[in-house]
Amino acid sequence: MRRRVMTGVTLVLLVCLALLAQSGRAQEEPSKPEQKAVTTSGQAQTRSFSVYRLEFVVRELEDGKRINSRSYSLCAGNHERAMVRVGSLVPTGPFESEGGAKRIQYQNSGISIDFTPGEWENGLSLYTSFESSNVVAPERRTEERGSTPSLAPVIRQVRFSGTSLVTPGKPTVIGAVDDVTTNRRYEIEVTATKVK
Repeated sequence: MRRRVMTGVTLVLLVCLALLAQSGRAQEEPSKPEQKAVTTSGQAQTRSFSVYRLEFVVRELEDGKRINSRSYSLCAGNHERAMVRVGSLVPTGPFESEGGAKRIQYQNSGISIDFTPGEWENGLSLYTSFESSNVVAPERRTEERGSTPSLAPVIRQVRFSGTSLVTPGKPTVIGAVDDVTTNRRYEIEVTATKVK
């Protein structure tokens, strides 16, 4: 009887030791987290982390001829937002606030690009938000209260946002916008290069 009890205790101890060894191995090898995204069809796709260098080229054309070209380049991680800001804060004039104190208002003038690359099984998507604004020569306007003309700055803006499918290494035009006040056209081209 005593021998049977000892054999049972030994078996229980062996099972416990085996379970402890198994849980120790599980702690030594942590599982890698999977990033999953759900498509419009409801199927899950696994994302991998990659880094892309994106070069944006902004071309300005007038009457079909290129008059200006600027480029902006920045690296961004897969499904991570990045941005480029280039420009100046331009004073648009002093204005009276409550109490008669004068304050100066400023307007951004320059280029703003926000973008998010997304690597999927079927290619690279690129969400882009683009804005170009500049302050041009003021034009004369008559104020509502009197007939005294005042100089008011004119702010021109070109904006667009959207998602495009781009092929890494191949330049892709992701937007073309006509300026409604002039005969100028803006084209935005991007080249994505996988870094990692």
